[in-house]
Amino acid sequence: MQEWDLASVDHIFMVSGHSFLPCNYDFGVYEKEKRKNEQVYSFSEWVDVAKRARKKGSTFEVQEMSAASFLNFKELKSNIVNRKTDSDGGKVQWLNIRWLRFTKKEPYKMMFKYSVSDDEAFKGVNLKKRGKGRLKLIRSLSVLYPNGRPISKAKYTDIQSLLKY
Repeated sequence: MQEWDLASVDHIFMVSGHSFLPCNYDFGVYEKEKRKNEQVYSFSEWVDVAKRARKKGSTFEVQEMSAASFLNFKELKSNIVNRKTDSDGGKVQWLNIRWLRFTKKEPYKMMFKYSVSDDEAFKGVNLKKRGKGRLKLIRSLSVLYPNGRPISKAKYTDIQSLLKY
């Protein structure tokens, strides 16, 4: 698994119908190639579709993820709470937020803006649970499915019955 040392993470929400991201074009290119390949049966075939989708310029780079790439956030979730007010006492309008910022220095503080303008200052909201006792400091997250994700007996039986085809 690749280790990342990030100081902050920004997430910008575009306004539906009023925005265009370069990845929108990429998804269209991929969808067009996918339509040409109706018979795709395995993960490796999907990877091939993605790699040959772009005809001009650099091809898509496909990053296969392992079980170690999927982390369990349950322990972190138990230490946070959804606040209704920001650090200044104002009401947080969750549906109007356009820009989120999380920093390594303040792991339980979420910075946000209602626009993507550089002129607008970030507001903050403390997501850390208040209460008695000490919160457990989480240094790293565990792998979500270290031994693979189990499937039900019914699904396994169904897959086995399809092997003859």
